[in-house]
Amino acid sequence: MLEDSGVIYVATGATYRKDAELSAQSLKLIHPEVRICLFSDAASSSGIFDVFVKVENPHARSKISCMGMSPFRHTLFLDCDTRIVGPVLEPFALLERYDFAICLGKNRHPDKMAIKGYVTDDVPAAYYPYNSGVMYYRRSEATAQVFKDWAEAYHQTGSKLDQIPLRALLWKRPEISVYNLPVEFNARELSLILATNDGLQLNRVLHLPLFNTRWSKWRRIRKTLQKFQGPLRAARRLFDVFSR
Repeated sequence: MLEDSGVIYVATGATYRKDAELSAQSLKLIHPEVRICLFSDAASSSGIFDVFVKVENPHARSKISCMGMSPFRHTLFLDCDTRIVGPVLEPFALLERYDFAICLGKNRHPDKMAIKGYVTDDVPAAYYPYNSGVMYYRRSEATAQVFKDWAEAYHQTGSKLDQIPLRALLWKRPEISVYNLPVEFNARELSLILATNDGLQLNRVLHLPLFNTRWSKWRRIRKTLQKFQGPLRAARRLFDVFSR
């Protein structure tokens, strides 16, 4: 399976390229055998990448266009602000049956979805968005068309969030099969990272603001600490229930 599978990063600019190198290094510690492709406007001198593809005319969401050009039949796309802390090859087997394997996004509260711009008349509120920072997908005519349509919709809508047009696109294309991965493959909340028990798998991919060096150190720490709000809200709700 690994002969046809690999991981890609899309990182334009020196800062994102450095973040991609750090993420790729954490991946190689877990899977030294996996092949990694870097899409960037300049090559990396780290030696961590096996394939390099130059990105011409990069923009804020170059990843959408590059994902469709993956050199692998089965691809894992990773955002640069990730760290690999467990095995991540298992979901490649899902791509023999599914077009995509993705985790749901964290913004699923109706008010939050409305603020972010997800609420539209043609997509049910219960169809929650996917997080595009960790995506497994297979190469096919169907997925190639998804990436093409996604890129066009992103540029047409002018949204800062690429996940908004992706959500609408997948809703309108029910023939595209998507497997909902468990959260440990895209752990974005400290409450989920810390709240583990014997029935849960250990986290595989940490996806946190702490790893985004485009921001200052203190902003990264502040935004990461905000992820503790989940346990505090849960504790408050329990208190309200039992104090009635």
